[in-house]
Amino acid sequence: MFKSKNIFTLLAIVILFTTCVEEYSPEITESTELLVIDGSIIRGDSLQTVSVSWSTSIDDSYYNPVSGCAVWATNGQGVEFTFEEKDDGEYSAVIPDAYLAYGSEYKITVITPNGNVYESDYETIYESSEIDSLYYLEENYQSSTVSSDLGLQFYIDLKADESATKNYRWVLEETWETHSLYPKMYSYWSNEIYYVITELGGSYDSLSVCYKTEASSEVYIASTDNLMVNEKKKIPLVYYAETSYKLNYNYSVLVKQYALTDMAYVYWNKVMAASTESSGMYQTQPSSTVSNICNVNDPDEVVLGFFWASSYSEKRINFSGPLTEYHDAHTCGLQELDLSEGNPPSNPYEPTYLVNLGTESAPLFWYANPICFDCTLVDGTTTKPDFFD
Repeated sequence: MFKSKNIFTLLAIVILFTTCVEEYSPEITESTELLVIDGSIIRGDSLQTVSVSWSTSIDDSYYNPVSGCAVWATNGQGVEFTFEEKDDGEYSAVIPDAYLAYGSEYKITVITPNGNVYESDYETIYESSEIDSLYYLEENYQSSTVSSDLGLQFYIDLKADESATKNYRWVLEETWETHSLYPKMYSYWSNEIYYVITELGGSYDSLSVCYKTEASSEVYIASTDNLMVNEKKKIPLVYYAETSYKLNYNYSVLVKQYALTDMAYVYWNKVMAASTESSGMYQTQPSSTVSNICNVNDPDEVVLGFFWASSYSEKRINFSGPLTEYHDAHTCGLQELDLSEGNPPSNPYEPTYLVNLGTESAPLFWYANPICFDCTLVDGTTTKPDFFD
């Protein structure tokens, strides 16, 4: 799910009206804290999650969790499932598959430590259609912020039964391979200093190839509500220019396709629109966002976030780079290391990674930041994913 820690500042840009209250446009100052409740019930997920936090200013963005809440979900038959707080402001529960049938309805209830009670409307678990096609094309690309002569544009095609929902959302999980700029050759100790000798273009060692997996925070949605058929071609997903380090070696993206109710689609559409705005919080007149959560005892309180229910289908696609030519993932400024007798090493980093820019018989050692040598410091794990085999 798209957790509130990823969107609480984004959502604070806009003011909402809820199904529980009339449209409301209060005067808000920069210091105003708004409660953010973001949760979902997803058929196919092992854990169901709800996040509770306070919004913060876009100029001072951080996750401000609300701990000590009582949280539970209730289905259409009145069966309740209690959520436990695993991390600050993060609540989760296991709901057996038998209670997650298509057509099931759920709502959530949150009681904050000060006794306020917040409740959502019921959301229905729709069945998601299978992903029709997932592919990429080499294309030129230009927008207000990005201009490229060439890049990879990923697309998805939607094809669903006429009786199925018309609204869909796609969530991306990306994995890419990175290489350290200077692979390790050998190491030794001297005067209580650990040296690692490297060579540009040398043979790889255990810290030279890494794999980073990251969930995308971008919002991708589409609807066929105004179309003659429940189909849509070439829905754009992520784009990367040819210079992106993610395309240097292996790149993979797992796409999950979620079926949305009408109200959930309107909500995510507003979130997507807000994410493209460059202005800070409250710098412009905020637009209205639909939320299905309200304070039971104070319907005039503005609450951010949304509770949604769904199911998903998924598909993965791989790309083996580079697209055109190799582009370094990191820029490493080398500095000469004075190892002459009587001079202490000037390298501030530990361990001391050295690059020999001379010859084996007449070495000339230079040093740089360890991230240029050890890919695990910035780019995840050395364990190769099965889908890259």
